[in-house]
Amino acid sequence: MSFSERLQEIRTGFERPFWIANITEIFERLSYYGAFASLALYLQEKLNFSTEQTGTLTGIFGGMVWFLAIFGGAAADRLGFRRALSIAYLILGAAYFLIGSIGAPWLAPVRNAVPLGLFVGFILILPALGVSLVKPCVVGTTARASKENVRSIGYSIYYTMVNIGGAAGPYCASWAHRHLGVENVYRVAALSVFAMFFVVLFFFREPRKPGDTPPPSVAIVVRNFCLVVGNYKLVLPVLGMALLLRVAMMIYPFAVPWWIWVGLLAIVLAGISRFMWFLVIFTGYWIVFWQQYISLPGYIHGYINPSADVEIILITDGLTVICLTLAINFLTRKVAAGATGPAGNLYGFRIFADRNRIVNRRMVRRDAHAPVWRGCASTAAHLVGCDGGGYSNSGAALDLRQIFSRSPYRKHRSILGLSGADCAFGNSP
Repeated sequence: MSFSERLQEIRTGFERPFWIANITEIFERLSYYGAFASLALYLQEKLNFSTEQTGTLTGIFGGMVWFLAIFGGAAADRLGFRRALSIAYLILGAAYFLIGSIGAPWLAPVRNAVPLGLFVGFILILPALGVSLVKPCVVGTTARASKENVRSIGYSIYYTMVNIGGAAGPYCASWAHRHLGVENVYRVAALSVFAMFFVVLFFFREPRKPGDTPPPSVAIVVRNFCLVVGNYKLVLPVLGMALLLRVAMMIYPFAVPWWIWVGLLAIVLAGISRFMWFLVIFTGYWIVFWQQYISLPGYIHGYINPSADVEIILITDGLTVICLTLAINFLTRKVAAGATGPAGNLYGFRIFADRNRIVNRRMVRRDAHAPVWRGCASTAAHLVGCDGGGYSNSGAALDLRQIFSRSPYRKHRSILGLSGADCAFGNSP
């Protein structure tokens, strides 16, 4: 196929909702990464939190996004993508504005009535409510509003938009920090996502496909989540206990002996499933990765240069991905996907070259047709939203219905997704 023919295929292969959703994704990512790039300095230097408290609070800001994505996909399915995106951008606009207003006089009565750490922690959870709705909507729109012959390109466009936002966010945060003050980084982020509310309202139309199945209920999502966790009756109460301990430490400052945390961790690891063990191992990479936003800013200002422009430094990650993606794809075009993934084959799971595609290797080899397990370039088209029975996007970027529908695991069919440290579970009718 010639370049001009391929270009024409791209022009006609995507409906308008695809472009609207992905353009708004740039601004959502710009706001998120811009806010994250300045957060550690904002908490430590503006609000006078300690290094330990700053680490905990920035962890809440990043971690809750991935936890709430478990339920965000189901909510997006039930609300519809247009309504869910509109609500998400309204929530994000309000949340970023509140983060930038934590020290404002008009919040003083509330700020003085509760411990500051608890107050800030609650506000930092709010953006996660919006982000957890945006991701499944954009991924689902990419599946529904693109023809099958260009769907894999559609996902490449989606991830390119994410990386553009990831690189532009810290740059905008740097400009706002230097010219307007660090608290106004969050007001600029709020304005960015609030503008996207109107873009969705006026230009986005709900993408539909014949044969779409009814969305799963939140109860089904919760049930499937418990199923995948493993011994949820043991794991979830222990996690709840650990969370209550952290909250209590914010309200009434006290130290918990290290061996208690180790004991709680050991109990959780003993109760989780093999799949969760894989996620725990794989998450180790992301724990290190996110330190560039959590620990690096304070380290640079404390030990290298207190006036360094940290936000500009944080552009490196997104910019490097953008610059090297085409080159790496070209160099690895003849290499099987399992060999190019972050960890190759690990504990029976095959990791595809795209970090958001994970399937169980044993199930794939036994039950799926050749294009899936061979790791060819069209893998995405076979994994996401191509089943004739309809598409459900319950907090997921990966559709395993083709695999499970013919396997002995059929009664536990699920949609599973992994992005960074996030894991989302839904139901596939």
